[in-house]
Order: sequence, then C-alpha cells, then structure tokens
Amino acid sequence: MFEKFSTRLFIRINRVMGPVHRQVLLDPNENFGDAGKGESMKLNLKKIGAIVAGATILASSVAFAGVMYGNTELVNDNGQPLVKVIVGEKAAASDGVGGAKIVSKIANNAYAAKTLKASATATCTSGSATGTCEVSQETVTLEVTVPGLGTGVHNFGLLIADYMDKEVKNRWETGDEWDELDDLLDADANVYANQNSTYLFEPVTDVDYFYKISGDNFVPFSRVTVQAGAGRTSNWDEYQFAWMHGNTPRDDNKVKVNIHGGGYSAVFGPDEYGLPLCPGDEDQTYKTECAGTSDSIEAYRMQIKFLGENWIISSVTIPTNSDTISDEDDQTVYRLAGSKITLAKEATYGIIDVGQCLTWEVKGVKVCLDDISTLEAVKPAIVSFTNLEGNPLKDNAGNPIRDQINPGSTKKIYVPGYGDIKVHVYQTAPGYGLLAKWAEMAIYADEITLEDNKKFKTPEGKESNYWKVAIGFTVKDGGRKDEANHLKEIMLYDDNGLDDDLIEGEAYPIIDLSNYRAYELLYVELEQTGVNFDTLTFKTTGSTEKQLSHVYPADIPLSFNGTEVKTGISKGFKLSPYKGSRFYVIMDSNESGYDTGDILFQDDNNNWYHVDNTGGVLAVEYAQAGKNGYILAYTSADIMLVEDAGRYENRDIVDGMDVYMVYDGANLYLYDYSGTDDDDITFYTGEETDAADLLTNPSVAFSQLGYVNGTDYESGKFISLRGTVVTKDKGDRQFKVPNKVRQVLLRFKPTTAAAAKPDTFTCDKIPEGGTCKVGNVEILVKSIDQVVAPCSVSGAEACAVESVNAQIVDENNQAMGAQVTASVPYTLTSNLMYLDSEATGLGTGVVITVGGQAVNTVTAAALEEAGTTIDSTNNVVVKQVGNKIIVAGYTAEDTLTAVDQFLAGVKRQ
Repeated sequence: MFEKFSTRLFIRINRVMGPVHRQVLLDPNENFGDAGKGESMKLNLKKIGAIVAGATILASSVAFAGVMYGNTELVNDNGQPLVKVIVGEKAAASDGVGGAKIVSKIANNAYAAKTLKASATATCTSGSATGTCEVSQETVTLEVTVPGLGTGVHNFGLLIADYMDKEVKNRWETGDEWDELDDLLDADANVYANQNSTYLFEPVTDVDYFYKISGDNFVPFSRVTVQAGAGRTSNWDEYQFAWMHGNTPRDDNKVKVNIHGGGYSAVFGPDEYGLPLCPGDEDQTYKTECAGTSDSIEAYRMQIKFLGENWIISSVTIPTNSDTISDEDDQTVYRLAGSKITLAKEATYGIIDVGQCLTWEVKGVKVCLDDISTLEAVKPAIVSFTNLEGNPLKDNAGNPIRDQINPGSTKKIYVPGYGDIKVHVYQTAPGYGLLAKWAEMAIYADEITLEDNKKFKTPEGKESNYWKVAIGFTVKDGGRKDEANHLKEIMLYDDNGLDDDLIEGEAYPIIDLSNYRAYELLYVELEQTGVNFDTLTFKTTGSTEKQLSHVYPADIPLSFNGTEVKTGISKGFKLSPYKGSRFYVIMDSNESGYDTGDILFQDDNNNWYHVDNTGGVLAVEYAQAGKNGYILAYTSADIMLVEDAGRYENRDIVDGMDVYMVYDGANLYLYDYSGTDDDDITFYTGEETDAADLLTNPSVAFSQLGYVNGTDYESGKFISLRGTVVTKDKGDRQFKVPNKVRQVLLRFKPTTAAAAKPDTFTCDKIPEGGTCKVGNVEILVKSIDQVVAPCSVSGAEACAVESVNAQIVDENNQAMGAQVTASVPYTLTSNLMYLDSEATGLGTGVVITVGGQAVNTVTAAALEEAGTTIDSTNNVVVKQVGNKIIVAGYTAEDTLTAVDQFLAGVKRQ
C-alpha cells in the first residue's frame, strides 16, 4: 500500500555558555572534551525522543511526486486526488466493486511529504576553560503514524445451495479442501495445520473445508511487522486470517446462510518458528532462562495486531510439560494445556526520566517515576501517583501511594477514588555515572488473558458463548514442550456455529462479545441489485372457451381449454421459426388435430400458429432463463420451466419446475403430479443435455441444502437454484425469473469505524544509515547532519550542562515548537465515486468511468466521442478519451478485468 521512503531528520544542539554560543549536533550520549583537564564529560540529553518531543512521520504520506496513469495525473504532489470515479446507476454490483477498488487505490495514495528538522538548545555554566565539544553515536527516535489497517471490506458470493470452501460457486466440497499442512503461511495452508503433515486440532467435522480470508483479499489483514520497543529492532512479521464453515440452504421458502463454525488467527513469521519468546536472545528457553529478564518478550514491548487493534504482549505463561519434539520436527506447532498469553492495550506510553510522569487524561491520574532502584539486580522502577494537578494521591491511611515494578512486568495498583491502575515497565536505566535515570513504561487501559482450550473471556469475567482459544508454540532445535522458545500463532475458534441461520441483513461475528467484536460476516442479500427480472406466468383458461382466429395452418375459430404462458419480454419466446411473448398449451379442444400438449403460438404481429406435439414434448426457447432456458410442453399434460442453475462440481446443471394440467369437466387446474393439491410444484435438477431430455434422468441431490430431486414443494414462495421466485395466484403460477444465476452476496468487514483509527509505532535510537520497519514500510535514516564547534568558557572548571530545550525548525530555520509532523495525508472533503445520474462537473479534472455503455451513460458518451463501442470482440476497454478514462467490459467479468488492467498502470512517480 505504501511506498518505501527515506527521510532526513536534523537535530541541532546549541550549547549556551554565558555570552558565548556555539552550535553542535549531538545524540543522547555525546562526549564533551575539556581541554583544561584532558578529560571528556558526557552530556546526556535523555532520549532523542525527549528532545524531539515525539516527532511524527506519517508513513503513508511520504513520497516525492504525484500518482500517474500514463501521462495523466491522478493525485498531485500535494496529495490531492484529481479524479471522479463514475459508475452506472443501473450497473451490476460487480461494477460497484470495480469502482471501489479504484477509489481505494486513489485514496491510499492521497498523501504528500515534507521534511522538517529539530533544533535543541543546551545551557551550561563553567569557569574559564576552553574545550572542544566531541560528537559521537548520533541516533534519532521517530514516532511513525500510518493510516489504520482496519479499513476495507471483502465481498464474495456463493450460489444458492453452495458451500463455503476453497472454491466457491460450484456446490461441491470434495477437491475443494485446504490440503497444505506443513506451512501455515503457504497460499494453500489449512488454518488448523500443525506444520508437520497433520492438524493442531480438529474442532469441526469439515476441518478441510472453509472459506479463508487473508491479506490477499482483505486489506486489514495485510502483513505487518511486529513492532518492538525503544532501542529494539524487529525482524518478525504478522499475518492475520479469518475463516468460516457453512453453506447456503433454501429453508422456509428463503435462502439462508448456515454457519457451522469459524475462526480468526494471528500467525507469526517470516520463518516456520514464529515470534521469539526471548527476542533479546532467541536461543534461550523462555520458561527457564529468559522469563523476567530484559531479553524476554514482556520487556520488548512487542506490539501486534489482534481483533482490529494494537495490543502489547504483556505476559506469557508456559506450564510444565515433559513431552518432547525432535530437532527434525522442530517446526511442529503444538498446544500446551494451561498456557496463557496476556495482551494489553496502552492508555499512555513513554520513556520518562526521574521526576516525570505519564498522564492518563481519561482516568484523571498521573503515574510518576520517582527513582530507579539500584539495590536489586533487576533495577525496578519506583512509581507514585498524582492527580492531573500534580497533587500526590494517598492510600486510606493517608500515605502517598508508591510501589516498585520490575522491568518486563505489570503491576495492578489500587488507588482510592481511581480504582485499579495497571502499570507496565518495559525497561529501566539505573543512571550509573553521569547517565540519566529513566524508564520505558505504560499505563494499561485494558488487558485480556487468553488461555489455551478455554473460552475467550473479558477482564470482567464475561465469557464468550462459543469462541475458544488455541495457542501454538514451537521449540526451535527440539526439546521438551515446556522449553518453547517461539510463539507461532494465537487462534480464536468457534466450533458450534450459529443456532439459527442468517437471513438477509444479519451477521456472524468474529467473537460474540460486544467490546471485542472486531469483524463480522454480513449476509448482504440474495442478489437483487443489477439483476433484471421477467414476470413469467402460467395461467389456466378455466372453464371459459377461448376463441382464436387466424390460426395457421388453418384459418378457423378454435375453442379449447389450456394454459396461457406469458412473458413480459418482447419476443422473449422462440419456437422456431416463430418469436413472440405468449403461447397456449392445449389441454383439450373442440377440433380434431388439436391435442393435449400442442402449442398455439402468437407472434408479435398477433398471428397464431398451431405447432403439433408429435414427439411427446415441445421445447419453447426462453433465453431469460439462460442458454438452456426452455418452457417444455408434454403430451402428458404437464408444463415445465427449465432454467440454467450454475455449477455442480465441474458440471453445468439445470433445474426444472413442473406443474400438471387437470380438467375436471368444468375447470382447468394446475396441480403437481399427485393431482390432489394445487399448492404444489415438482422440482428437479439434472445435467444439461438436449432440449427434450434435459431432466429425463435427474442426477443431482442437494438434500442437506434444502433441495431434493423430484420432491413436491409448496409454491407459496419457492426459490429455485437459479434464484427464480415462484408464487401462486388462484391456482396459477407466477415466476420472477432473473437474467442470471443469482448469488448469495456476503461481505466480511470491520464492525465499527474504530478499526480505521491510525496506528502509531515508535522507532527508537536509529543510527545514521539504520532502518525501522512499520508495516510494509521501511524507514531509512539517510543522514544526520552535525556541527562541531569549540566550547569557549572563561574559567578552568568543567562545563556543566544545566538544561536542554528542544525546538522544531523549518527549512528557513524558523522555530515551530517541539512537535513535528513530517508529512500528512490529504483530507478528502468530497466523495470520489458518483453514480452517472448524479455526476456533475465532468468537463474538468479526470473522470474514470466504470462499466459498459448499456449501464453507464458517461461511458456511453465517451465511447461515442471516441467513435468506438464495447462488444464481444472488443470486450475489455481501458481507454483515455479527453479527460475521461473508460474502464469497462462486455460482461461483468470483463469490466473487473479492465479495472485490474487500469490499476496495474497506476504508478506513483
């Protein structure tokens, strides 16, 4: 999503000594020579983070020019989008998806860059000596802010009576399994794999069959770099996945979504072992060697993505387990009963010196660093508490509340009037010699403990109904399982599914606790938008005799009983060589030669033709129902609508809905084959063959999905495999027939806008030429400029630094305060995508028009201007015409192909 960039940060320190001023560039640990004594004095500027006061770089905003398509500018150098994306008001949903992809590309590139520099002033007093200020170990601390990765949706569709599995829209499971069990990060990986040819566990019967969502199709799950704390580097990545087991049955005259189960996981890489539990020394065993030390994961401030938000791994529990993993199988992922991972959300974080505080505005409390104890080997931080005004907070006995916290640990401290305050200390500096005392610490706003094979539980003890935890470890180089040294994955899974099927507008949540419900699978609709429906009717003549003149081949009046079949499409029927929109199927008549199953066909000139049913069945072509769409009239007095129904395994299939004409001497009725109830139709499925034999040998069964071959269904509101809706009116039949096989439209998405908040990461003490990874962005500190000047004093004493003051200065050396944003996203003040019916001002800027001339009037005008059209031979068009760029295709699939071709040509300069 983001371009790789480098930035240059200037930090200038002014040493002030009486009336004499000199400038020098330094880092927190610079040495100042003293010519009078021949010794050096270390000026500690705490952390460059304190000097620069949280200089911020927006990673997505850093670039050096605009975004182009060929020679056309889409986003200018200031990050301002110059485009409007137009889709047709009557377009298919796929055109909207294509337009959204283009808008996402433009919006994600709507940023610009500006490099600022920081200036700091150091004040000191001394006697009369003269010396040189020596500069060394130049480093910077950057706070990097990137747009939140919580935005974005993934839309997909299933057929009616389909499965959620690897390959959708084929109503088939066998062969659609996720069969890679040796690498969790493989494109074909099974989410339950243990990386050693079998499963970590098997929560559901259909363990190989699920629909998987990853960073390949859902932006919030894009690969990110696990962030480490101050002075630490991270080479580890995180990948997120979600999956669902289920199908789309027809039930209670509705198409529903049945969820058997689902899951969510955070998997760590890039290698097969995952995230080290001892990142300070990966070869150590966590439980027996690094737990409680500065090498442990608790001391490293490891920040991961989990359920749409940033969390810190604050604690790990490894229970005793003597089972072993061989060194040959050390990539094997395994679970430990009783193992725990605690994740924390920071309310506030910082690196503070003794005497400074962390402020939690919402809670109204400050946590202050009083000292760093040097009596213990671990060097704990000693903290106290004040209110926002700085007044000490006391316990019930009137004593100031103070406590000490070891690095790498969290302590819950009760403060009267404020409740429990959780404080975590990542690392401390004891301040030996002339070094400053400081601590890297945070106040936790939330903390959740995940225990393997237990239900997900909130800190308040509220438990999920279904969602359980699985934690996967590895032991690199083999050993006892309780010698785990890497965390491979954290999984939440639901092996119960939903008690009730989803109907349109309902959603299946990833975690069923409201405060942690980050994502959901929404049942949008049984495809309606962009689908054209025809009203097809089967209407009996009843006891009324029908007089028809101009019947060919004999021009005679005719009285008969039968069923009128009618379409709302002009020339929607074809019975070669005739075309029309109405015909009759004869039950009986007063003329010889007009027999049961014969057809009286009316063309659009109101001429009637008699077609004799000599072969037992007549097939009237009905293209609205697909290439195999027919109305079949049988000599056995039944009439059947046959329609294309999509795929079954690797075959194209059809379905058929059949009714039977029964004349009781006075009235004609449409019954099912039983002939006892006019509320039924008979439903068939089968493979495509020829017109007369389409459903002679039905071979497809969908009993578990709500359909059974040859079973009678009430026609109050029956929905076929194609998506045709069948209703009954006084014994007659009405079919709402779509012009395509309808899909069950699903959307995986974040549940709230909170997931779209920007993410902030800290890159600490990066040397010149060093790098820091933020997500997929690598920040390079290209250079740190420095100025070395003599230090002039009037006496022989050493120069003692009294204060340090930091200021940000712009390119003209004008002070701007202690805060800096190196670059910012462009704030969008209007929409980027419009319907063709509401689009105005199309004569200026760049207009990207999506979809063909039949559904998008802007495309139609542009094609006319270009003197071209879109057809089956010119089926994919990406063409610039004036200020318009046409991105369109002959079919919905062709339009999406055109969108991909256009996006491939969009480049940041």
